[in-house]
Amino acid sequence: MPPTENKTNLIVRQQLPALLRKEWIKLRAGIWILPLLLIYAAGESYINLQSMLRIYGTYGLWEVIVFKQPLFFDAYRIVVVCGIVIGFLQILPESRNKRLRVLFHTPLRPEILVSHMIITGLLLLILVSLVGYLLLIAVLNLFFFPQEIILPVLLTLLPWNLLGIAAYLLTLSFFFASNLPTKLLVLAVFFSLSSLLLPASFYGQFNPSLWHYASLTVSCLFVVFFTSLSFLHKPVHLPLFSLSRTATCVLAAVILSTTLPNLYWKTFLPPAPSQKMHFSPVLQEFVYSTSDRISGKEPGYFKEDNSSLTRKEFQSNLPFLYWRNLEKWGIFPTHIHGTGITPEQARSGWQYLWLSSDHVNSSPPMLHVLFETNPEDARLQKPGDFFRFNNSTERIEFLSPLNGNVNEKKSNLFTRALKESGFRFPVTALGGNPDARKEYDAGYFLIDSNGSLFRMQMIDSMPSVSNTGNHLNENVIGIVIREHHRKEFYGFIVSENSLYAIEQPHSTLKRLPLDTFRPEAFALAFWSDMLHTSLVIRPPGRELKPLHGMALNGDFTIKHEFTKAPDKQYEQAILQRASVASFLFPIQIEKNKTGSSFMNPVAVYAENIPAAMTSIILCLIIYLAFRISRRSPVLISDIIIVSIFGLPALATITVIDF
Repeated sequence: MPPTENKTNLIVRQQLPALLRKEWIKLRAGIWILPLLLIYAAGESYINLQSMLRIYGTYGLWEVIVFKQPLFFDAYRIVVVCGIVIGFLQILPESRNKRLRVLFHTPLRPEILVSHMIITGLLLLILVSLVGYLLLIAVLNLFFFPQEIILPVLLTLLPWNLLGIAAYLLTLSFFFASNLPTKLLVLAVFFSLSSLLLPASFYGQFNPSLWHYASLTVSCLFVVFFTSLSFLHKPVHLPLFSLSRTATCVLAAVILSTTLPNLYWKTFLPPAPSQKMHFSPVLQEFVYSTSDRISGKEPGYFKEDNSSLTRKEFQSNLPFLYWRNLEKWGIFPTHIHGTGITPEQARSGWQYLWLSSDHVNSSPPMLHVLFETNPEDARLQKPGDFFRFNNSTERIEFLSPLNGNVNEKKSNLFTRALKESGFRFPVTALGGNPDARKEYDAGYFLIDSNGSLFRMQMIDSMPSVSNTGNHLNENVIGIVIREHHRKEFYGFIVSENSLYAIEQPHSTLKRLPLDTFRPEAFALAFWSDMLHTSLVIRPPGRELKPLHGMALNGDFTIKHEFTKAPDKQYEQAILQRASVASFLFPIQIEKNKTGSSFMNPVAVYAENIPAAMTSIILCLIIYLAFRISRRSPVLISDIIIVSIFGLPALATITVIDF
């Protein structure tokens, strides 16, 4: 080994312990703040749970957590502050009085110095996060919550921990940045990540996309190296600098292509006209209304042939929906196509249900509630326990909120009833209605490993499990149960190819005639009364798709169909704004997939391809002109990034090369 290399290695070995002591000296000035922040977060979580316990009681506390999923632990967002504090303590002493220039002129290579700083800070931040998790687990155990509640709560904290790491890395990057435009870019990335990761509406909302945000967090490492190595006059000959620069460009372009389109559509999305469509049993066709939510003009009412109706004519053709007005006006029909009808029958003789993919494309319930089907009182009573299916032990378990223990006697009783009925574990899908305000309880509908549909109830405190005789050979996405006083349908089963209604009283299945059913993105209004059943399909999202109505016979065959085209004026306004969005953002990364409640980003290419291609070509021309005018080399990586992201990439490259 050459003497020079030996000398360098000796210097490195001598410097590393000194650097470690240096990091400790910098951190100890404010590290005491971190345990105080954690104690505050854990203490507020405990106080929130204790307050709910006093208000709702022991059972009510579990019920609120399971079905309402409040963010009682939202103080744990403080981990983001912890990341900023650690980064601030490490970098502020280095950045005073131009000390960064001195730092990067030590015998150690700059990437080693920066890596040492990052590793120290990340280890401390990870330790802080682990202690925070342990404190929260301790708080949850004080209220006897089972793992079915604890795990989703902890997973909800993960995006905040990722943001805390990103905040730490971007804090270093901000102070390393040598010019104002780069500092502003770092701030833009941080605030954009915050807008994506801080909000949460239910537990585990980010579960499918944690890998996506973890990769963005890791990319922040390259931002630190890029900004720090820029102090050496942007040494393009160093592979790490070139890699960091490219990664920074990609990260910023991705973030901007996520937040800016969202901001654009929030600002410029035109108000959609409100459209309502119903099947008229009087006219035997669909009628619809349209209204402008902004102008406040009187809604328009129409028949299928677009001929106008007055408001009174519109309502008189929908006697089940507007029976009260018709009775007041003295024009309620006594017969509709030979069938006698009274206002009382119209009042209680219809059922409406809005069903969408959001009902099934979301986190499943953590625990379930089984009511007594034959209660002693007139109304359903809450049972005082919750149940779960333990597929590993092939049993159902009932948990008491008083102590979190399993009621072995009741669990064994129901497990035995399930197995004796022919049920085969594991449970592949189940659905029930945990609302005690319903008039009666239909129990739970379960799909076993063989695809057979079972019904489970508790009657006089004893299990009642029956095989409905239905078998589904397709993957079941979810089961939605909505007991209704008409007792016509228990609910619906959503499979990968079909949508089935569960008929009362024998739990027979009827497939809805949806030829192009997509369980990942659907929305429909289901209407049933004593004269007819109808569907109005309303595709979710901003897509300009028509409303489609179907009136069904008793066997669910289609007897009448009608398609309502989108409003022309609204369609034109959307297309104009979509063209502008396509020009500004050739790739738009939406925060979640249409029809899903999860925060699962998806990249969508421009709706107007010519506008997007024009933008990309223009951006490439500007990039080439900019590089040539400054006599800078044209980088293949830049060409690729601009060709994909367009203006956001060009803006990023312009800023970091300023």
